[in-house]
Amino acid sequence: MEYNSGTCLRTFKGDLEQKIISLLKFNETTLISGSGDEGFALTIWNINSGQTLNNYKGHNGFVWSIIKISETTIASASDDGTIRIWSL
Repeated sequence: MEYNSGTCLRTFKGDLEQKIISLLKFNETTLISGSGDEGFALTIWNINSGQTLNNYKGHNGFVWSIIKISETTIASASDDGTIRIWSL
């Protein structure tokens, strides 16, 4: 495999001023990020447009891990000591 020059193709910047510390490719058109700032939110992104589709709040600490459970469900783990299951 040959690699290109490392040119940035798209920069994602959402509605929230967040420090992104975790990332999941949910499917071909969706990314989900977890934040490590005061918002402690999960953000759903459209890969093609770079736009924020939704924000999920509920954690009280950094969101370090996100996994896909099914086509409509994800789980997130935070340093607030919780794992949360989210319906998308």
